[in-house]
Amino acid sequence: MKKYIYLLLIVFSSNISNAQDIIMKRNNDELKAKIIEITDENIKYKDFDYQDGPTRNIKVSEVFMILYENGKREKFNVTQSQTQEEAVEDVISKNEIPENKVVTNESPKSDYDGKYFMLAIGYGNSYGGSGLRAQWRFGGIQGFGFHIGGGYLPDADVFLAAAGIKYFPYKNLYINAQFGLIGNEEYYESYSDGYNYYSNYDENLLYGPSVLLGGDWNWGGRVGFGFNAGLGASYALNTEYYDEIMLAIDLGFVIRF
Repeated sequence: MKKYIYLLLIVFSSNISNAQDIIMKRNNDELKAKIIEITDENIKYKDFDYQDGPTRNIKVSEVFMILYENGKREKFNVTQSQTQEEAVEDVISKNEIPENKVVTNESPKSDYDGKYFMLAIGYGNSYGGSGLRAQWRFGGIQGFGFHIGGGYLPDADVFLAAAGIKYFPYKNLYINAQFGLIGNEEYYESYSDGYNYYSNYDENLLYGPSVLLGGDWNWGGRVGFGFNAGLGASYALNTEYYDEIMLAIDLGFVIRF
């Protein structure tokens, strides 16, 4: 049996202009009424068809729920599942309440599926320069993932690799921490001994950790397409000539499975 009862309300009769409250008793009887007052022990109401008549009382212990004319509901002493769902459906059927008047206080559930495998092609730290990246994500709206990537860095004429983990605070937005080869540095030195000029060239591959903020946006059904963008900083552990803090960037096209 469903945990929450879907209720449909706001009954408009073709013969009357005022909407009615419905008192649903625990024995599945229903009373069409106009609620006046609710106390700890009693519910005061008037017959809906005779609102100029006397004010009536019913014990709260006899009532399962009140369905108000504005679409709201109020439960009383909910201690049993009994045939309450059937009772509500009965009320709906008897009053011919349209489906678009469904009222529920159940929080809407997210249909976001945060579990997927993704392939990407692009340029950046997690791509190893210009290359490919594979990524797995787990969780719902918030989740975690990890990725590996490798590619070709033209400036250094070398293949690089990177691997890291991601935290997704909201859907596709991530904080990425990774480690790998992050680039290269070139150093030229010229000097003279008074007679001749000399030059020296040195190249050093750089590796270290990177932290990026970005997103993996994708759209589609079972297979989705989109793009990846991230920006952050890298720390070069073995630099000799340049600053140790370097720019980190990711930019690519993604396919989600």
